[in-house]
Amino acid sequence: MKFIKYLLIFSITLLQPISHVYSKSLIITGNDRLSNDDIQTLTSIDIFSENLNDDSLNTIVKDLYKSELIDSINFTEKDGFYKINISETKVINEIYFNGNLRVKDELLKSSLNTQPGNIFQKSLINNDIKNLKLIYASKGFNNTTINVSTEHFSQNKINVIFQVTERNITKLKRLIFKGNNSFSYDQLSSRIKVKPKGIISFISTANNFDQGILRFDQNNLISFYKKKGFFDIKVEYSLSQQKENVSLTYFINEGNRAKISNLINNDELFTQINIDDLKNKFLKDISKNNNFYDQDLIDSLIKDLNTYLVSQGFFNQVIDYQLNSEPDGNYFLSLVSRPGQVKKLRSLELFGNNITKQKTLLSKLEIEPGDYIFDSDLEQTRERFEKLKYVNTVKINSIEENEYIDLQLEIDENTKSGNLLLAGSVSGDTGLGFNLGLSDFNFLGSGNEIDSSFNINQESTLFNVSLTTYPINNSKIRNIYQIFNDEKDLTNSFGFKLREVGFGYNILFDFSNNVSINSGFIFKSIKGHSATNSSVTSITDNIGNFDDISFSLSVNYNTLNDFMFPTQGYLNSFALTYTPEGLSDNSRYEIYLRNNNYIKFSEYTKNYAFLFNNYSKSESLNSSNLKTVNALSLGGLNFKGFDYRGIGPFESNIYLGGNESFTSTVGYGGSFIFDESDNVMFKLFYTTGSLWGSDYQKSDFELRSSAGVSLDFITPIAPISLTYAVPIEKNSSDKVKNFNFTIGTSF
Repeated sequence: MKFIKYLLIFSITLLQPISHVYSKSLIITGNDRLSNDDIQTLTSIDIFSENLNDDSLNTIVKDLYKSELIDSINFTEKDGFYKINISETKVINEIYFNGNLRVKDELLKSSLNTQPGNIFQKSLINNDIKNLKLIYASKGFNNTTINVSTEHFSQNKINVIFQVTERNITKLKRLIFKGNNSFSYDQLSSRIKVKPKGIISFISTANNFDQGILRFDQNNLISFYKKKGFFDIKVEYSLSQQKENVSLTYFINEGNRAKISNLINNDELFTQINIDDLKNKFLKDISKNNNFYDQDLIDSLIKDLNTYLVSQGFFNQVIDYQLNSEPDGNYFLSLVSRPGQVKKLRSLELFGNNITKQKTLLSKLEIEPGDYIFDSDLEQTRERFEKLKYVNTVKINSIEENEYIDLQLEIDENTKSGNLLLAGSVSGDTGLGFNLGLSDFNFLGSGNEIDSSFNINQESTLFNVSLTTYPINNSKIRNIYQIFNDEKDLTNSFGFKLREVGFGYNILFDFSNNVSINSGFIFKSIKGHSATNSSVTSITDNIGNFDDISFSLSVNYNTLNDFMFPTQGYLNSFALTYTPEGLSDNSRYEIYLRNNNYIKFSEYTKNYAFLFNNYSKSESLNSSNLKTVNALSLGGLNFKGFDYRGIGPFESNIYLGGNESFTSTVGYGGSFIFDESDNVMFKLFYTTGSLWGSDYQKSDFELRSSAGVSLDFITPIAPISLTYAVPIEKNSSDKVKNFNFTIGTSF
């Protein structure tokens, strides 16, 4: 059609040297719905003129082709007149979708500008295709193609058909941060919306990859760094895709971090009020932060100062700050006053939340009517809401009237809160497994998370339901309630089967960016049965019905720069479990200490050294032996080169374990990159350790050691780990297993 149009215009142009001197009239045919007066509105040339020439005709043709009302034009020239035959754009009778298996017609039609009864306009169709692709992209279908065709309905009407090829959902398999020397993986990943799906989930309806939100996440990371004093921060991202699986890498150039050297308050206002206490508190907080700039600390100071100012009767002045640079590159803050009025919140309105309950969102606010409102309150409210899994973005509108302010929060919800998980697993310890789960992180619009799972492997069949709730006004605390039923087949290791039914409660507290605290209890009703040998005491002690209640406390310090494959940072953990005598049939305690260290050789290399240290101790609190099911074990994934539960004493081929253990692993790691989406992580390692102190058999401290290599293949489905290790020091009763295969990571 474009070729014919340009050929027509070119032909008219060629006629100009010969015929431009002749004047002619114009006859238009083919216009069934458009009158000549309608057509006149489409061109600047008077089509009713009797004095038209080639130049004016050329302009008319060009003008008509620009109109969406004209589909095509045929031109002829006669003696004394020009003749244009037009074909009018057809009217749309109906719109149909084909191939849309995952998205309903109603949702797709709601995004269209093209509507039945309107004329067919190519510009609108092109915009509609873009809108439809955005809908699919928001649901994780980033490779969808859409073609448009028409079919004849009547003389002047057509049907429009959108042919959709959905293809498969794009999944984010891995999230990587590079250059994040100051903040851990957990700290940065908590600032973004796009998260990788589980490493062993084969089919999942959650975490579909939406490219549209990447820019939003990038800006969030930049904002976070700037609030922490990295004013020259640069964040870029890249995507590598293999089929429907995507790896997302953020490249971070942190630059230098600003420091605050002093706080100056020379403003005349401060001769009338005493702010020494607030000033000293701020300087103390900054000092604890190694004098690094922190916007949250500054905002807190300004809010406290203005609140104090109002309490002293100063209603027409506000306190602000200026950031001043010094020759050495540091900064100092100057407190200044200016005319103004602190506004009092009069009303607060939320809208846009069709799923999440109003009271759920209101419980996340730290402001309420009657409070004095500062700019920092609005920014903190926005950040607080956008950290919620069930909120994409929030827009805050404010209306000021005299000393009052009204706030309107427009919520854009994440409606994809449900998740179906179908997964397979392979463990070097417990073999093949299968996992089925249902979860929802905005259960019934309450903002609470519910997770039900069924997991089966060669040793255990576990059904578990957990509910996570968030207390009002404290997003750093989580309450976790769970019930479970676990059937364990331990005949190959401990010589019996076990059934555990129970419930538990845990409270998790994010004490700081790097420190988390977890405490709670768990009650188990235990039945040991199906003994393989009734003459072995270590077996018969586990046979019968028992009730145990255990209390736990753990503290974790985590600065690792990656979740699955860290290359820098530390992970330190302390855990204590106490099962008190009098409340439990199997009274005991257990202490666990872990220290993982990753040291990267330089910012420009992928290679690093690592050192892992683990220590555990478990003891019975009464005269009874510590039962084998509660004892410690070594071998398999926690001591490579040996079989699962392969280190320690045995009796009649029954594993006894021990009451005390330690391991230390030192090694060197790096990666081989084959292309943008497929790579292999390797580790060379040496491990030493021991297990001792069984209550059933004398077992002294005896050192074991092994050395080996592990390869972690990053595949489209999940990381696959292959490990080969050789024992160097071992006991004659230890069981050796050189090769190990696991879906997941090797360490």
